[in-house]
Amino acid sequence: MVLNVVLAGDFDCVRRP
Repeated sequence: MVLNVVLAGDFDCVRRP
């Protein structure tokens, strides 16, 4: 679940630079 959170955060940053 921790990895999921990190992945979600990274995706958010990439989607909203």
